[in-house]
Amino acid sequence: MEIKEFIEKYDKPYNIILLEGKRDVLEKDKVKLIELGKLLASSTEHIIFRSGNANGSDELFAKGVVEVDQKRFQVITPSS
Repeated sequence: MEIKEFIEKYDKPYNIILLEGKRDVLEKDKVKLIELGKLLASSTEHIIFRSGNANGSDELFAKGVVEVDQKRFQVITPSS
């Protein structure tokens, strides 16, 4: 699926993207994950991004999203 098609299909009110991935990220991929977060956040209006904000890919992708629109980023934390 191309990114344009993804955005057309999923950029709707109340849609949520859950961020998850690997903790060990190759050095060469770190910037790419930040840029992907920026790209998705800047190309959409409605999608909410959620993450446990774990070290690694979650944290990097979230950094990109927050640089564009902090209001659409939500941290999910466990509760007892």
